Amino acid sequence: MLLVLETIQEYKIDIILAKETFDMKLAPLKAWVAGMEIDGMRERVTMGKQQRLREGKAIGGFDRFGYRRNGEVIEVVEEEARWVRKIFQWYIDGVSYAEIRRRLIDAGVPPNRGSKIQWGKSSLECVLNAQEYATGIKIYNYGGEEFEIPIPTIITMETWEAAEAKRVKNKKNPTGPLKNDYLIRGLLYCDCGLRWRSRTMRSKNKSGVSIYGAYYCPRTRHEETSENCPFTIGAKKADIYVWEKVCEAIQQPEILLHAAHEYIDELRTKENDHQSEIDRLQGELDGLIMERQQIITWARKGRISEEDMEYQLTNLTLQELDLKKELASIGGVKQLMELGDWETVTRDYLLQAASGLEEINEDPLNPKHFGLKRDLVTTFVERIHINRDRSMKITFKLDILSILSTQNAPTVSTCCRR
Repeated sequence: MLLVLETIQEYKIDIILAKETFDMKLAPLKAWVAGMEIDGMRERVTMGKQQRLREGKAIGGFDRFGYRRNGEVIEVVEEEARWVRKIFQWYIDGVSYAEIRRRLIDAGVPPNRGSKIQWGKSSLECVLNAQEYATGIKIYNYGGEEFEIPIPTIITMETWEAAEAKRVKNKKNPTGPLKNDYLIRGLLYCDCGLRWRSRTMRSKNKSGVSIYGAYYCPRTRHEETSENCPFTIGAKKADIYVWEKVCEAIQQPEILLHAAHEYIDELRTKENDHQSEIDRLQGELDGLIMERQQIITWARKGRISEEDMEYQLTNLTLQELDLKKELASIGGVKQLMELGDWETVTRDYLLQAASGLEEINEDPLNPKHFGLKRDLVTTFVERIHINRDRSMKITFKLDILSILSTQNAPTVSTCCRR
């Protein structure tokens, strides 16, 4: 509260409450009394719950699949317990998560409680990592203490130990993660609308163990996957293709500069429209301020309830944030139109980048050059779209902000694309 009061005084803010007056002198005292009462309530609630736990009674919390809460006792849901046993047996037999998920969905098994995704990997791990199924003890950590509550078992200890041995074996023979460099990480997308991820894998062959990288779509549920998604592509193949296209773009600066000219000329032809848009947005912001004051006045006079006031003020705040984002975006456009001789600085930058390509391409396997290649890719590539046949469409950008800032010139937060 003291920090709040200091801020109020520093910026000369007026506080208007709908139901009472705001007294700067009494505010710290009220805050202290309220804090004491909250601490007391919290302590009493904690002591009550701890006593129930000492008596072996369950309190509120998450019930795992296979159990349900009946008052202060946790009981087994036999229909769910049957599937818990099957999940453990499938895992011990080496069935993959994807296949276990398919079997559960095909059988119409309801999703794990609290899960938004029907039997995703996290839901299966939640079941397979729950030792309480075998031990019959649910552990609560509350108020800095640990309590054990007895519950019925669903699987045998032998089943749990077999599943644990399977987990240990899988950890000894991982497919990843292994270290690898990915040139276009974070830039690759498919029709699923998701940013692709990268992973490193190892495979055994007659000559030994080979390590390779791949990019893949993170969409794991096939029913949500686009028909045009290729699912995966080798990292080496994708990186080489994109790097070749980046080199072509840098070595043809006139194409990028021409696109930049067209973009800026288009903005300048719409300069009047931008100013009228700024006036419109500012007018809407002023209108929201008037509307906010009117809602507070209605609440003070009892014309609307406190809940109605909070609801309407929240909606006004969200509208205000959206309008301010639009206003900031148009301000960046105006700043771009006011740039001076940006072309000379940009052309020099492109020539320097082209000269640096010769050294990089002379020794492409040199690990020291990866950082330079990655910087050039992120500077000139905005997005890469991959199709089902693994052909890729690259959207290039000329980030004027980044280029001018590196040359100690005025900056602007926008870029032109082709």
